Amino acid sequence: MAAAMDAAVSGRESMQVAVGRDQTHLQHNSTLNWAEEFVLDLARARKSADLVYSSMGLGNTYRMMGMDSHFSILLHGARKYLPNDGHGLPFQGLVYSSMGFGNTYRMMGMDSHFRYLDTSLVMTAFRNSRHRVFFFDCEGTLAPDQRRLAMMQKNGEELFAAGRPPSGQVQRCLKALLRNPKNTVVILSGRDRTLLQDWFRDVRGIGLCAEHGYYYRLDKLTGDEWGCMCPDADFTWKSVAVELMLQYVKRTQGSFIENKGSALVFQYRDADPDFGQLQAKDLSSHLRQTLNPKP
Repeated sequence: MAAAMDAAVSGRESMQVAVGRDQTHLQHNSTLNWAEEFVLDLARARKSADLVYSSMGLGNTYRMMGMDSHFSILLHGARKYLPNDGHGLPFQGLVYSSMGFGNTYRMMGMDSHFRYLDTSLVMTAFRNSRHRVFFFDCEGTLAPDQRRLAMMQKNGEELFAAGRPPSGQVQRCLKALLRNPKNTVVILSGRDRTLLQDWFRDVRGIGLCAEHGYYYRLDKLTGDEWGCMCPDADFTWKSVAVELMLQYVKRTQGSFIENKGSALVFQYRDADPDFGQLQAKDLSSHLRQTLNPKP
């Protein structure tokens, strides 16, 4: 055994790197550390005793909702769901406003001192400026966020989520902004560049940042070509990662994988939030161990 250990340490450089990595892992992940992390994970997964839990939705939209024990239904013009002070009254000091429709509907509680941005000040600064840059998020801002899994292939190349482009009215507004030479308009999105280019093909001069900026295109910088933050990246890791991620999708109801081109995302927003977060943490640990030392 001693001879084998000596051969491993004094052997090829790649073997020395592997042995050093394993030694570091063992030093920082002892049995005691593993047991402590396991106990902490159990504590995090345990639902709070002072909350009332209720299930909502069906299929991929199924989720567990945790509500305060004083949660009640108030009727004020329309049915609104607000936490209260135990006497049927909303918490003092907060102003409530409804936002969204359907699955995106939510109540927003804001401090009573909250003030909306003064549009007159904004317009004054806008008119006096010589150069203006507008950064717009795409889905969820310019267009409704309706991402859904389209296909599921083992190689991970078809794991794209379907969506809806901005409406014609929104695109006309973007064109109106771009008619002013002082304005620069950039769309930020996690989508791939092909889809973004197709969605905004009729808006000339618009800047596009695909895959959260991994690819970018702006006439003043790149012309009609796409720039890339890391043009020599190796994506062979995706075929390995997607196999492992699919196992977690099977065990986490409501989760799915979204391929963002340069990244694979484990989406669990429609799953039980506590269990989904626990699964995501476990998946992250497994991916680090499996893909190391891949970039």
